[in-house]
Amino acid sequence: MEYKLKENGYLYKFPEVTSELVIQNTRNIAIPLDSFESVTGYICSMIQRRNLENIIAVAFDSRKNAICYEIISIGAETCSNFSIRELLRFAILSNAAYIVIYRNHVHGESIHELHPSKADDDTTEYIYDRLNDFGITLYDSIIVGYKRKIFSYRKSGRAPYEKDKKETDEHD
Repeated sequence: MEYKLKENGYLYKFPEVTSELVIQNTRNIAIPLDSFESVTGYICSMIQRRNLENIIAVAFDSRKNAICYEIISIGAETCSNFSIRELLRFAILSNAAYIVIYRNHVHGESIHELHPSKADDDTTEYIYDRLNDFGITLYDSIIVGYKRKIFSYRKSGRAPYEKDKKETDEHD
């Protein structure tokens, strides 16, 4: 097979591209976001009254300082689908050491109890494993319900964090 060079002496164009985070919006807030707890309070106030399920990822550096957040998905009243590729892109481009995932439950929760569904459990475990493949820790997965009621997978010791809880209990 014979190749013919184009006028400029080259066969093909092969573009080099770069990817970067683009700041969409900056929110001015009155409290410092210097801990997981303060970020959780802020994100809860953002999504607790939304009438569609949202998934928000927050990136933290190795010293556990909040870097930025992204709304990964806006779904329907009862579910929110997301792309793991979009979450990984966000985590890698923000140079995150830790990610916390927040999602709101819009309907079906009582005022006093907040229970993750099987889909919530499966999604959390999937995200945990995929981020771990890239050396990024899913620090927590938090469900936000009615009147700022939250469910933390990490604090509850629920999968995939039951492994972490067993290791902690063995060292105490």
